[in-house]
Amino acid sequence: MAIFPQGMTNVERRCNTGERKVFHALKRCLGDDYIDWHNVPIGQKGRQPDFVILSPRRGLLLLEVKDWKPSTLGRANTHQIELQTERGLIRVDHPIQQARAYALELVDQMKVDPLLVVQEGTYKGKLIFPFGWGVALSNIERRHFPQDQFDAIFPSNRTLLRDDLGEDVQPDVFQERLAEMFTVHFPYTLSLPQRDRIRWHLFPEIRVAQQASLDLEAESSPSVVLPDLMQVMDLQQEHIARTLGEGHRVIHGVAGSGKTMILIFRAEQLAAAARADKPILVFVLQPSTLRADRGHAAEPRRGRADRSTDLSRVVRRSRSYVSTRSAVVQGSRELL
Repeated sequence: MAIFPQGMTNVERRCNTGERKVFHALKRCLGDDYIDWHNVPIGQKGRQPDFVILSPRRGLLLLEVKDWKPSTLGRANTHQIELQTERGLIRVDHPIQQARAYALELVDQMKVDPLLVVQEGTYKGKLIFPFGWGVALSNIERRHFPQDQFDAIFPSNRTLLRDDLGEDVQPDVFQERLAEMFTVHFPYTLSLPQRDRIRWHLFPEIRVAQQASLDLEAESSPSVVLPDLMQVMDLQQEHIARTLGEGHRVIHGVAGSGKTMILIFRAEQLAAAARADKPILVFVLQPSTLRADRGHAAEPRRGRADRSTDLSRVVRRSRSYVSTRSAVVQGSRELL
């Protein structure tokens, strides 16, 4: 069964009707070497494809899901689709082009990482793993439209239909349908460090910052030099961080197991959701971070921007503390 770092219950609860059909197909048909994320911002620009699928044997795949009904589809071409809605006729971007743009943006981002590209030969500068994109039309079946006309707008190698998502579809058949969405096919298996490098590029929020010294007063600035060692939460840590939910939580773990990283992840979520009418109070009990923030305690709060900035400052300093204290234990790690 595929791995969902956000938690299967959480994903199913967040899915709309169409996405839920795809979710169940992924859960049923993919093995435990597949990692799937649902509707999570990815990359430097925070794009949000409906599903991101990473397999060490297949590569990286982005899926958009549309639960359009046959009766809602109007005129269409390979760039735009007309839809009949309660608000009248609207035009939307073609979902395959949308997924393609997300994928190519990620590819360009990862091509600057020398450890994820071919260094010599015919394919120099190309990614060392395949990638692809596609769309799932969860309410449309092949019988609804003439095949040749439909394929001209929704190519079969980029499109999953309701027929492909049923309980009667065999796992190997479903996996082959996904495999057709990749731009190229070649034998390659990602190592664990390579998989984590891809996760580092996909999800900035799970990165563990690396610093030579702790400077609590300095503002953070993005580095243009990619580190050789990209530290990220392991999958168990990411799973716990993404499934914390609301309310009180107590996190247990030995020293270096990632407790502070999980709390920083939660603080970043709060910072992103900060609102002027709902103040957020963060208690920081680490002494050095407390001393650094004491000078900001009396600053007046002037709305959402200031509140987010103050909380983000706590997050940056906490990340610095984690990185300098080597909170990530290399190699085999356990949490809880």
